[in-house]
Amino acid sequence: MSNQPNSDICVPARFPTVEEESAIVRKGEREFDRRFSELAAQIDAECNRADMMFLALCGPTCSGKTTAASRLISELDAAGRTVHLISLDDFYLNRQLLHERAEKAGKPLDYDSVDTLDLDCLFSCVSELVETGKTRIPVFDFHSGTRVRYRDLEADPVHKNVYIFEGIQALYPAVSSILKEEGRIGKDNREHRSLFISVRRGIQVDGQRFAPDEIRLMRRLVRDFARRSAEPRFTLSLWSSVRENEIRSVLPYENTCDFAVDSTMPYDVHILLPYLRPRLASVPADCPEYATATDLLSRLEGISPVSEAFLNANSLYREFL
Repeated sequence: MSNQPNSDICVPARFPTVEEESAIVRKGEREFDRRFSELAAQIDAECNRADMMFLALCGPTCSGKTTAASRLISELDAAGRTVHLISLDDFYLNRQLLHERAEKAGKPLDYDSVDTLDLDCLFSCVSELVETGKTRIPVFDFHSGTRVRYRDLEADPVHKNVYIFEGIQALYPAVSSILKEEGRIGKDNREHRSLFISVRRGIQVDGQRFAPDEIRLMRRLVRDFARRSAEPRFTLSLWSSVRENEIRSVLPYENTCDFAVDSTMPYDVHILLPYLRPRLASVPADCPEYATATDLLSRLEGISPVSEAFLNANSLYREFL
């Protein structure tokens, strides 16, 4: 796995001028672009050794998996590869079946569990790709909680093909065993590789430290409200179980990956601020999440916002705001 810096990023609480405000955004965008271009070049070099590559893309919640997949597609496409994105979310079993199983087991439904995936379908799709270069990928609808259709996927007979399997379960043993068995090194000129994206550094704002998991929580609070109409109280109520699953089922595989990329941005706290403050302030005083919300609000006191107007068109932060 490629090494990334693990020391905290130190930034001031306020930026006196617009020029200084835009400079920290430009610096963060530039550094992430450089890191990702280097990563894409490494993966492209690996592609030279095989006609087909399976790439497992994983990371904890709000690390930037969607952006990573999009960037890889762009970079590898420019290098002459044909890239196919396969979301593991599309392999979810029907929600009604999952609820019935959870009720029977007397446990709450955990959508991050590998048991929520149709592994037989995943195996069939991967096997068909290897054997024929064609398959039909399921399409899952989150509103109805059902598989609604299939989409055709076909290998490019001219260019080398890269299949990106993206999802929080991409490195779970039951999933990776399917990808590794069908795409293991040296097997009929196919390869299997894995990429882990995460917030790997904390941010210190005038000495006030925000840990990597706190940065992801703040990203998720903003994203869930903007993209999923989820109130901060609900997102905060889920956070302990989200973290438990990450610690148990995701983070242990970080150091087993072939590649890694750090998605920490120096402007993380500042750019989330205008969205965080009203959302956190809306948490009712009579609910268990109130203490967490008010503590986070107090730590954000004195920090000035940074405008999203300075973001690149393909910025990581387009995923959260």
